[in-house]
Amino acid sequence: MASNQHALEDGNGRSSDWIEIYNSGDDAADMTGWFLTDDSADLDQWRFPSIQIDPGAFLIVFASGTDIYQYIDQSGSPHTSFKLSAGGESIALVRPDLTVAQQVDFSQQYPDISFGFAFPELTEQGYFSQATPGSPNGPLRNSVTRDAVSASHESGAFTQPFALELTTAA
Repeated sequence: MASNQHALEDGNGRSSDWIEIYNSGDDAADMTGWFLTDDSADLDQWRFPSIQIDPGAFLIVFASGTDIYQYIDQSGSPHTSFKLSAGGESIALVRPDLTVAQQVDFSQQYPDISFGFAFPELTEQGYFSQATPGSPNGPLRNSVTRDAVSASHESGAFTQPFALELTTAA
């Protein structure tokens, strides 16, 4: 989530952006020596601390931009040395041999709207109606708007049918 305002607080009580990693394997994944990056020219930008992800489990990594090497907050969550851009960018999970295991490219992000892979296939990417940190993502949203939606009629009780028009500034 590259525009976390209220969806999830880190162990320091801050709404840092976050990356969620899921272990779909049958064995624990030892992340020692693996990396996360948002810079394709710097594949070893942030090294995971000694941490494992159990089979079928999720790991939340906060992209807080801390300058403390391999920082782990009070709740036990690691923090990267970089932040995510709500304007869009690429992030990559990089193996110890500096080959990219998985890359996610995302465009404009909206406050508290998560973006990721749809469960259970993990092949389709998109926005989600509700952030579900530490749990499988819900259904994909059809679209996202950051502008307020206006209705052509005020709310109320109606006895006759009418046409309703919804508009946004965009």
